[in-house]
Amino acid sequence: DIDFIKPAKAILAGKIRNSWIDSKNRKFISRKRFIKDIRANLLLKWIQANFHGVRIILLIRHPCAVANSRVKLNWGSHLGEFLAQKELMEDFLNPFRVAIEEAQSIFEQQIFLWCIENYVPLKQFNKHEIHLAFYENFCKDPKSEIDRLFGFLGKKFDNTALLNLQKPYVVREESAIISGDNLTNSWKQYITGEQVEKAIEILGLFGLDKIYSEDSSPCVNAAYVTMSKT
Repeated sequence: DIDFIKPAKAILAGKIRNSWIDSKNRKFISRKRFIKDIRANLLLKWIQANFHGVRIILLIRHPCAVANSRVKLNWGSHLGEFLAQKELMEDFLNPFRVAIEEAQSIFEQQIFLWCIENYVPLKQFNKHEIHLAFYENFCKDPKSEIDRLFGFLGKKFDNTALLNLQKPYVVREESAIISGDNLTNSWKQYITGEQVEKAIEILGLFGLDKIYSEDSSPCVNAAYVTMSKT
């Protein structure tokens, strides 16, 4: 549908400009671009099918950390938008419909959102078509995680790529400076044990509990095993 192809093509070609998009851009002329979108997970396979040659990276973070962040920001749940999509439900989500509809707290709803946003692309792609990157590994072992990423991109890197990671990360709402392991575990002080158990239970419905558990570190191999085998 040209109504979707046309704006997507403009975005991928770097032909849209505004203060938000360009806030981190410091170049007047560029021959390459890196596009970050936190709401594009369910578009990824469509992008691959319509724009050949685009390298796709799916960045994954522990669901409890993501849910905690969204709850603190007062982000609402849009599960109803997924439930209303007939093809999406038929292709992927019908086995989980009842559980999704019965989600009580906003935290549980955010966990279901995380599951949907990651389960669908994992089931659409095989392991050679997309790169899975993990937030926690960038924090704990950045050199290895960057090496994996650059290997997928077919590029080399040197230690200058690690310099920015040496800067401490400031959590504005808490006026705190954290780095390394603290970045991956900070959510635990806000989430109860009961909530963690419920989150892992929900992940188990999708088979995603093999990737993340009570531990903040992911199992990379399990993520690739979860992917489509076709």
